[in-house]
Amino acid sequence: MQREGKFRMVLQRTQRLRGTAGYTLVELMAMVSILGIVALAGLPHVDNRREDINTSIQQVLSDMRYARARSITTGEHFALEWVGASRYKVLRLVEVGGSWQVDKVIRNVKLPSNIQVVGIGALADDRFEFNTRGMMISSTSPVWPIVVDTIHGNAHLLSVWPSGQIYREGLIS
Repeated sequence: MQREGKFRMVLQRTQRLRGTAGYTLVELMAMVSILGIVALAGLPHVDNRREDINTSIQQVLSDMRYARARSITTGEHFALEWVGASRYKVLRLVEVGGSWQVDKVIRNVKLPSNIQVVGIGALADDRFEFNTRGMMISSTSPVWPIVVDTIHGNAHLLSVWPSGQIYREGLIS
């Protein structure tokens, strides 16, 4: 009888310690391995290059607007000059003998290799030049550069007007 009482006491203590709250180490490890397998299956489908075109468009637009704003505020000409399909420079120009010459390269920009800009051949020297009133003097008609993602096939139209206004027109299908 005394033996039976001890057995009950040990059984009650064990049940109290075990309880139903929480997870065992085996259950946690199984869950972590399942989540790892699911993550590995989805990882190849994540492609950060899809965002390259949006980032590049914002970069080009902001640099053009920067050049225009600096032209207005400093009384000097600024330009954005394309030196390749995915490279451009932001330039500060100074007047020398009645013409505007390159004084300083403010910034060299290289876009991702899958991003190219086409349709800028209508400009003289592929340059967007802004005068002290913020107007584009490198062209007397609007210019519509197209930013193309060569991997995913997306193309976005930009517009630069002689008045100096710069817009992102949208996706070309």
